[in-house]
Amino acid sequence: MRTMNDSEGTQKPVAPPRVGLAILAWVLFTAAAHAATLNVSNKGVDSGTCGVTLQPLCRSIGQAIANASPGDKIIVGPGVYGDLNGDGTFGNSPGEEVAVSSIMIDVNKPLTIVSRDGSGATVLDGGTLTQQVNIDANSVVFGKANQGFTLRNLGLQINGASVTVAGNVAPAFVVENIATMGGGPVTGVVLSGNAAIGGATAGFLDFGTGTIVKGNVARNNASDGMQFFGAGAVVTKNVVVSNGGSGVAIFNFLATPGNLGTAIFSHNAIVGNRSGVAV
Repeated sequence: MRTMNDSEGTQKPVAPPRVGLAILAWVLFTAAAHAATLNVSNKGVDSGTCGVTLQPLCRSIGQAIANASPGDKIIVGPGVYGDLNGDGTFGNSPGEEVAVSSIMIDVNKPLTIVSRDGSGATVLDGGTLTQQVNIDANSVVFGKANQGFTLRNLGLQINGASVTVAGNVAPAFVVENIATMGGGPVTGVVLSGNAAIGGATAGFLDFGTGTIVKGNVARNNASDGMQFFGAGAVVTKNVVVSNGGSGVAIFNFLATPGNLGTAIFSHNAIVGNRSGVAV
């Protein structure tokens, strides 16, 4: 606390200015007020206003994404989402996801999307077709520890930077590099606590730069457990077991010739694959 001298030379305390504190509190309150939470449920009904407070819950994740604003959070209740009647056609039954091309769910805004009860209770079903969850926006969080999803007949592809994908089970996780398609590089992606099981290709495919792959499981995939094409990956504490190809395959494709950007591999368990590590 500041002090000042009075007319007799005695120091007296002076209260600190409160304007700055008031402005800071207003900024924090405004930011919190603008971040909404939307809810999705098997008992919900899709509409242009569903999901938010005082409105019915949404039935589909895609509708909640459409209704959300950047920075919002979507919480998905237990149950099955996607091709609800199993006929391979999306959107012909109330509450089904509306697939466009090969994309069943397109996360095109910076959102946090988590399940309420975890991957064992929350299934995204691609039906009879091989559909895909695409993350096209930057700064997306898709799943957290004990709040992820099981992707059935679905792969997950990341096209945005600074994306975190955690706590999910899927046949395949792909970190793209859209620089090869005229876009910017995919950097700062974190894959943590996911399981790629029984996929038709590799479990994890990384074309990005500086991807962190930590604490994941790749098991019983037809090809390699993990494939790395980009530079600077940090790969640690993963379990890679019983895959049809190599446990880990490192390709010098997008990285500088002769240099994979000092990729770091540590404390991984690579067991029972056709071969161990292929470089």
